[in-house]
Amino acid sequence: MCMADAADWNIEFSVKSNPKARKEHACYECARTIRPGENYEKISQKCDGYVETYKTCMHCASGPKAWLIEHCNGYLFGGISEDIREHIEAFRWEGRYADSMRMARLCVGMRRGWKSFKDPDALMRLPKL
Repeated sequence: MCMADAADWNIEFSVKSNPKARKEHACYECARTIRPGENYEKISQKCDGYVETYKTCMHCASGPKAWLIEHCNGYLFGGISEDIREHIEAFRWEGRYADSMRMARLCVGMRRGWKSFKDPDALMRLPKL
């Protein structure tokens, strides 16, 4: 069920930081624009000989990404949304409807770019697990 279980990679090093944006960036997970002045998660790593840098908004980092780290022991960059959707279906199949609804809220937040329902210029609150 967890995409990280099937992954086969060799991470040589990984550096994580939470800088404040000085210019606009795109979140690697939800594609939302990270605005200047907003904190985000930046991970640089060397995996299988390639150095990559991933920038993730704090909404994706504190919600779906944190849930996958806690329950699945990892995640795949760029695959968090798909992994969350697979968990929604698995929870429905198992009859765990409350868990399914919590995951669906995360999925909807990612799809909307974490924009508020009431004010499209404002962001939703950070998701809590």
